[in-house]
Amino acid sequence: MWSTENPPKQHPTPAEIAQAVDAAAYVRLTEPDKKPALLADDNFKRLALRNPWARAKAMALYGLSVDDALTGDPGLPPDLGKLLHTAPNDNCPICRQRALMQKGNDF
Repeated sequence: MWSTENPPKQHPTPAEIAQAVDAAAYVRLTEPDKKPALLADDNFKRLALRNPWARAKAMALYGLSVDDALTGDPGLPPDLGKLLHTAPNDNCPICRQRALMQKGNDF
């Protein structure tokens, strides 16, 4: 139990875990033949997969199967390029949501 540790251990926040997953994903995209040591850490894998902020990216990063609504194929993990915002209008979740909001404002 964390509260009984003396001195208490510092645990990463959900935002820090999400940032680490993003960083590992960018490394994977830029250097696909290399595997960062962070991805081999089982503790990080558990933290990333349990973090709702980073779960979809972590599943794609580790090659785990999810129901991918974008492709319609439930056997494929989502493409990292569709989860990371790398350029304007790059079909990431932010750009897709922005496009939906703009459609609703067009009268």
